Amino acid sequence: MVLPPAAHGPDHRSRERSAAALCAFAPFCYTAGATVGGSLAGSFATGRAHYLRLVALLLVCIGVIMAGALALGVGSLVSIPVAILTVAAAYRTVNGETGATRDAHGSANKR
Repeated sequence: MVLPPAAHGPDHRSRERSAAALCAFAPFCYTAGATVGGSLAGSFATGRAHYLRLVALLLVCIGVIMAGALALGVGSLVSIPVAILTVAAAYRTVNGETGATRDAHGSANKR
């Protein structure tokens, strides 16, 4: 009995999805000053270290965007920026930058 190709192991689509999840932090690495290759490498390294959390976060973001699209598309005006800011906050949390805004405001107040 010959099994269909998908039954032999993960298909190519699952690898594409996992690569997309691992590249989720690449834009934030790039804006932090890395080169394009460095941002992809940094995103893959961060994504591998926190893979399950990242996949769960992206699934929640997809759900939020779909809910926004169900509101006749008007909800997308809010849901897409919220999803992007959520991924940005996750990037900052993973890299230990959670106090960065507090430091910037604190140093401005000390002048």
